[in-house]
Amino acid sequence: MKEVLDKLHEVDLQINIDKCEFKIQKISFLKLLIFINDLWMNSWKVDVIRSWEVLWLLIHMQIFINFCNFYQRFIKNFSKIIQFMIKLTWKDHLFEWTKICQMIFEELKQQIMTVFVLKHFNLIRKVILKMNFLNYVNDEVLS
Repeated sequence: MKEVLDKLHEVDLQINIDKCEFKIQKISFLKLLIFINDLWMNSWKVDVIRSWEVLWLLIHMQIFINFCNFYQRFIKNFSKIIQFMIKLTWKDHLFEWTKICQMIFEELKQQIMTVFVLKHFNLIRKVILKMNFLNYVNDEVLS
């Protein structure tokens, strides 16, 4: 702990010690639970996904697709599953919610809810932070 505080002092950063936690086994960050060896999705986020309503408007479809993009590397055949939904967002394509859309929507929700184990952050790779603030949705993605 002293090393961390010394490093902060070296670069002239201050912390509020009352808001800090040390020697903990898990922490919640960017809507994930980070353990010493694993990362898990927060259960409240799974509940939000489970209760996500039908995407009647194009903008809702775009938000959902953007949300799903974070999980694409964890979902087998993601691009094949979401391909039909992406076509609905094309400029010259009529947006119409069909039974196929509903099946894909439910499949993606189920896939995302079962993706629990993720990988720890790799410090060597380039970092991109994407943020989306629209109406009642606030979503951040660190990739």
